[in-house]
Amino acid sequence: MEVQVKLVPSGVDEDGEEQFMELDAAIIDTLKPIIKEAVYKKVNEVADSVIKTVVEERVGKLSVEAFDGVFQATDMWGRKKGEPKSLAEIVAGKVKEYLEAKVDLDGRSNYCGVQRIQWMINSAMEEGIKAEIGKHLVTLRAEFAAKIAEKIAKVEVS
Repeated sequence: MEVQVKLVPSGVDEDGEEQFMELDAAIIDTLKPIIKEAVYKKVNEVADSVIKTVVEERVGKLSVEAFDGVFQATDMWGRKKGEPKSLAEIVAGKVKEYLEAKVDLDGRSNYCGVQRIQWMINSAMEEGIKAEIGKHLVTLRAEFAAKIAEKIAKVEVS
């Protein structure tokens, strides 16, 4: 974006040099947001390119190290405990732990409920069954309403 401002002399001073009046406040108010937007845009472009470069270089190396390396668990005093594990093993363990945790009928953690995986499967099946029953109920209601309307039409009042 390019903004050009042309200053027109308002006259001459006592030495015969051109004299310029200050920019009108309305012009300044008009230019401020345009200049501000252009500066922000340029700063963001530079920042994005610099940040992207840093992230690609540093975080890329760290992520390769994290996925390829192994980690050693320690207790609160820094003493090693258990066997070293890869990041994939750690994630798999946490997922297993999450799915095996006990939950109540609403899926909230509870020490004497069912395993979360079982609750998730039951909930999915229950929703599927409810949907199927709902479809059949719509059909049955329509058939029932048609039969009642037919019988009402045959009733004679005397």
